Amino acid sequence: MSETRPIPWRRILTLTIGVALTVAALVVAARHIDFARLASANPAWLGALALGVVGNIFATSAVFWVITRSFDATPPVGFGKMTQLIGASALLNYLPLMLPAGQVGRAAYLKVKNQLPLHQSFLIVMIVLGVSALVMVVAGASAALDPATIGLGTPMRWAFGAAGIALIALASGPVSRMTLRRKTWMAWTWAPLRAVDLLVISIRLYIAFQIVGQPVTFAHVVVAASAGMFVSLLPLTPNGLGLREWVVGALTEAMAPTTGGMGLAASVVDRGVEAVVLTVAGAWAMWKLKRESSG
Repeated sequence: MSETRPIPWRRILTLTIGVALTVAALVVAARHIDFARLASANPAWLGALALGVVGNIFATSAVFWVITRSFDATPPVGFGKMTQLIGASALLNYLPLMLPAGQVGRAAYLKVKNQLPLHQSFLIVMIVLGVSALVMVVAGASAALDPATIGLGTPMRWAFGAAGIALIALASGPVSRMTLRRKTWMAWTWAPLRAVDLLVISIRLYIAFQIVGQPVTFAHVVVAASAGMFVSLLPLTPNGLGLREWVVGALTEAMAPTTGGMGLAASVVDRGVEAVVLTVAGAWAMWKLKRESSG
């Protein structure tokens, strides 16, 4: 008799909460959106937003690929294969199958195809979370820094951010070798690659604000994007569904009260384009993985 799997109530609950928060964000955002302007949005902006999502897939893949190279995958995982796995994971993480479906599926695939131990896949995710948290704190704090307070020009906030990322990069090699007790591969790239990922997310959000007709400063966008990215990494709702929108909306409103509900509106637009791109890219990636596995 086959064993019946328990219904993943926790995953279904988090998905339900995420959908409810997203619907609430849509309702609130609808009060502030000029739908005529939205309908006549420059297609180039929407195309740039879609390209940004693709850029995030590649940037995230690069982070996981470089870190995975420091572990015992045999044969080593290629960048193309990691990109397929990240694309499939991003889509699967929305499904109420397991917590989180994408990460579990990726770990299972690497265990079977590349003999990567499951505990090492878990450790890789923890390293990504740790590096991401450091990068987001440094970038967010630098962007939030008031140049008038420190008596220096605005460009210095970005110099502080770059210096912070550089320090994390320099420390990554020695710290990782000490804690992991193994030789790491290009550990100095972990933080810069994650910073590129965050930069692309910030550009996406900046474009989304242009689409809804509410320009904001790029510094404010970086702060909101940093918080939104961190929320997306936490297993609270699938891919931060709903929570990311409200966090971005709340932060942009706190930093620039004149935006009204446009922070929510911009985040919803960004999520909508992201969902479309991830559906296409994730479906293609899963098809490629299945085809190669059965071939």
